[in-house]
Amino acid sequence: MTPLSPLTTRIPSWQNDGLEPRNCPLCSASGHPSLVRPDNLVVNECEVCGTFFISPAPSEKQLTDFYATYFSGYRKANPLSSNTVIKETLLIEPFADFRNKVLSTLLGTLQGKAALDVGFGRGHNLVALKKLGAKVSGIDLDNDAITLAKDKLGISDVCKCSVEDFVPQHGFDLVTMYDFIEHPLFPLRAFAKAAELLSPGGLLAIYTPNATFAKQDKEPVCFRTDLEHMQYLTIQSCRHLANAARMQIAHIENVGFPRLEKLASGSTVSVRKRSFASGGSTVVKNIFRELPVFKFLNGIRKSMWAIPPDIRQGRYCLFCVFRKA
Repeated sequence: MTPLSPLTTRIPSWQNDGLEPRNCPLCSASGHPSLVRPDNLVVNECEVCGTFFISPAPSEKQLTDFYATYFSGYRKANPLSSNTVIKETLLIEPFADFRNKVLSTLLGTLQGKAALDVGFGRGHNLVALKKLGAKVSGIDLDNDAITLAKDKLGISDVCKCSVEDFVPQHGFDLVTMYDFIEHPLFPLRAFAKAAELLSPGGLLAIYTPNATFAKQDKEPVCFRTDLEHMQYLTIQSCRHLANAARMQIAHIENVGFPRLEKLASGSTVSVRKRSFASGGSTVVKNIFRELPVFKFLNGIRKSMWAIPPDIRQGRYCLFCVFRKA
């Protein structure tokens, strides 16, 4: 199998002698090799539950070491303590995120609801839910994320632990797991515990890369970017999760970024040769970008358009909401 062409410059260097074979992480079926990612890891397809998964996969130790420097070492992103990150988060408009509209409709209101955000990271979802009146709690494994939430975002009910080890004081009306379930080696374990944390009638929402159309696309986009993912769910996978946890699917839709589908269909991205003049223009722009006023206004712009208005026209991600009986 020839590796897929990459859509990212971030390609992890996994230790080959640390790779371990595994069966489907949702149903334990063996699966069969399907494609090879740009990082040379094999994507397997499970014909039982429809999940695509990496096997052999990096060991838990490899992944733990990888995520220890995830933001600063791998993504090269602004540290969670930067003023830019904090301002962008605090300026979030909750209903600019369509997911909050869906959840608010399904619950009737988010006002007064007990909500838990699993793997909250930069705290965007915590802040948005709090602005909508929810009583929010969060868990994360990153020390900087915990400090950010407590000291800068004004959210005190957060703790450093995995969802499996979390001991709540009460049941939750809502648990969100955004950009999460594709990462751990044992996602079913995390999902089952999240379902246990819900009160009767509560909602569990996941947002994850979508492999539903992987067999239709020549070079599926979801396997060519964000190469830290260990599994990819489909609509069939979500049905399996619902049955396994004895939950109902209250809402499911394909969403994502339409421009990525053009890349998946074989279109190329044009690259212009920059002249000396254009290079000089870039230098000037970069100088202005460092000015405090520019950073602040740019933060407002990003917070208003954190979720592009056309996102629901794509199919890169899968948004699924489960309801506990």
